Amino acid sequence: MGSVLLEGHISDNGQCTGDNLTLLDEPIRDTIVKNSWDLWGPLVLCLIMSALLHSSSNSESSGHGGPEFAQVFIIFWLGSAVVTLNSKLLGGAVSFLQTVCVLGYCILPLVIGLVICRLLLLASSNSVFVFIIRLFTVICGLVYSSYASFIFVHPALPKNRVALSVYPIVLFYVFLSWLVISVT
Repeated sequence: MGSVLLEGHISDNGQCTGDNLTLLDEPIRDTIVKNSWDLWGPLVLCLIMSALLHSSSNSESSGHGGPEFAQVFIIFWLGSAVVTLNSKLLGGAVSFLQTVCVLGYCILPLVIGLVICRLLLLASSNSVFVFIIRLFTVICGLVYSSYASFIFVHPALPKNRVALSVYPIVLFYVFLSWLVISVT
């Protein structure tokens, strides 16, 4: 394929800066990234987390008190929806499904931590050392998930409302982290 030549006078009047870009004059890459959300990745991560948490609660007895598959699934999607709605009500300039998508992808460190915790429990379940490693793994996943969400939310909100939007996100990930460390 050859080059496409454009004819005519093309000029830049200097009025288009990074601060005042709108949908029509923003870079194409930013438009594609903003409009190309998907929910398949978060769905798969949620299914993995739900299945692993459910299987760990079934390993001992049915009256163990661990979460059921549907409970984890509903907690994840309702939590994502509430956090996203909070961001939108605070004046966030992001779409609802895009925020749910990002929150879903940001649980990947927690899912990896859950897999590591399950593998550690296969080796030794009653060791204090194993619990400390599991706790450290879950805390690292929590910090990474929260930071990744913060990076996404920070530019999309008014500067005076970032903390109001980040707090429920961190609380959401703390709850999921608590499920990971307490159930496994």
